[in-house]
Amino acid sequence: MQGISTKDQKTYQAGKKAYFEGRTRNACPFGSSDIKDKSFWLAGWADADIETVGINHFGRDDHD
Repeated sequence: MQGISTKDQKTYQAGKKAYFEGRTRNACPFGSSDIKDKSFWLAGWADADIETVGINHFGRDDHD
């Protein structure tokens, strides 16, 4: 990825990995005080969801 630090890239990849391990968004290890890390982790998780099931999919932990 261009334009983000190595640390942020690792955090993003950790979110993607969590998705593929079957974890929900609630598994994010970052709280509101770590909003940048939380955002990158959640972005990775959401991108993996979109790549896997499509943009119109509700998140795994949402209700239809």
